[in-house]
Amino acid sequence: MRHSYWQEHDLPTSLEIAQEGICIGEEEAGGDEEILSWVKRLCYDIASFSWIGWDEAGISPTGEQSRLGLEMARRNLKYAIELNKGNLPTSRAYWMVGAHLLTSGEASRAIDEFEESETYAQLAGAIGEAELAKGFTILARLTSGQESEVAILVAHLDHMMLNEDAAQFVGQIQTAARIVGIIGLETP
Repeated sequence: MRHSYWQEHDLPTSLEIAQEGICIGEEEAGGDEEILSWVKRLCYDIASFSWIGWDEAGISPTGEQSRLGLEMARRNLKYAIELNKGNLPTSRAYWMVGAHLLTSGEASRAIDEFEESETYAQLAGAIGEAELAKGFTILARLTSGQESEVAILVAHLDHMMLNEDAAQFVGQIQTAARIVGIIGLETP
């Protein structure tokens, strides 16, 4: 599945393989947490691979693939909670749901997901990921019209650049902002 995505840039095949793995895993698991953990990972991979916000070269998810990605992001979150995966995986699961909502035109619904992601990242002590989630909350507010000052996001990106753990995520926010039509973000 990962080879199809990363080396061949064949999203349809990658998603097909992952969906088959999810079906088999859920049928065979019988409550086995190790198998369900693999199912959770496959759900996350589908959600990640089908998110347009990465703007991955050679990958152009269709609307149908993006809708599947949102469904799998929600399922990944469900498994993160049910399997007690911990604060960081739960943070990432909330973030992925928010990311899909943001790029599917539901930015106002994404805000709560990003705020939950930030909370769980803070609980995990993952300051960089907490700052990432906070940046995406600001981006979702801009996209939904709840905030009008791009300068607020630029200031947050500048703040992120001062933290080694957060700086690595600045480009991710800038790329997603471009995808949703927010312009005027300078590279700090």
